[in-house]
Amino acid sequence: MDNMKKYINMTGQFKTDWIKYSDYEVRLDENGEKYITPKEDSCFTIYNPFENANELVFDLIKLGDSALKNDIDTSTLDSMVLEFVKAYGLLGIITSSVYNRDIIGESKVILTDKNPLNIKEKIMDEDKYLNLFIPFANEDEVYIRKLGKHLTLFKAEDSPKFYGKRPLILDLVFSKFYSEKVDWIIDFAKTISTHINQVLIYKNINLTEGVTIMAGKFKAEKIGMTIGMLNNPFIQWEFDSLKTAVEIIYCFAITNESNILKRCEYCKNAFIAKSDNEKYCSSSCRNCYNVIKSRNKKKGIDS
Repeated sequence: MDNMKKYINMTGQFKTDWIKYSDYEVRLDENGEKYITPKEDSCFTIYNPFENANELVFDLIKLGDSALKNDIDTSTLDSMVLEFVKAYGLLGIITSSVYNRDIIGESKVILTDKNPLNIKEKIMDEDKYLNLFIPFANEDEVYIRKLGKHLTLFKAEDSPKFYGKRPLILDLVFSKFYSEKVDWIIDFAKTISTHINQVLIYKNINLTEGVTIMAGKFKAEKIGMTIGMLNNPFIQWEFDSLKTAVEIIYCFAITNESNILKRCEYCKNAFIAKSDNEKYCSSSCRNCYNVIKSRNKKKGIDS
């Protein structure tokens, strides 16, 4: 491990169970839209994304940086999205893009402003909304049973169920039938990458009053919390999507005064610096920069 590495400081107790499958693939739906979905023979793992907070956020920013480049080809970008999803799972955009908590069992869903779905509707029928995320499932593979006031989501597979401990929609999100469009994931990555670029620009400006960066476009919704107790009270954060978890980790990364967020002078990747004077994300980047600087000096070129 590079001893230059510093981790994001966060306040409170962060834990949420999330799922990732051992393998994913890019598939086209009947309209030619590209989705990422778990492979049929893949196995799932449940993990706590907050244990990988640094890697999760900065890998997403790298993805966003690449997506913002005009010269990157589509196949390369698709492969990068696939690698990100293999490492951390899908984002759970189905829960983070609407104000409804339960979704399943509600006749209508109300979409949040500036969500990644890029659709015109502000209110959608429940079935139409759910079908956006299960384009490859047959009617007999995923369906909802209603017995009185009790709702059950039937899945023709073996995947986690929460039995009322979390919203029923997560039973669907954690299944192999759940899919997300490649463009949705890219859109979110680009939003975070653009946001950090704006933050770093504003940090070098002497502002006379507070400003909201990318108002509306960057806005986490549906964040839950309770107060726990162990010697002293502490905040217990609760999330129903990986997307929202990423947004909260990122917020702590840029607002906590002990986190000095920078971009590496050599590779341009974002990182948490140990001091204001630190310019490189790793000793390797520092060495590479110094080698280039030395060579340019010998050639009489300003670096």
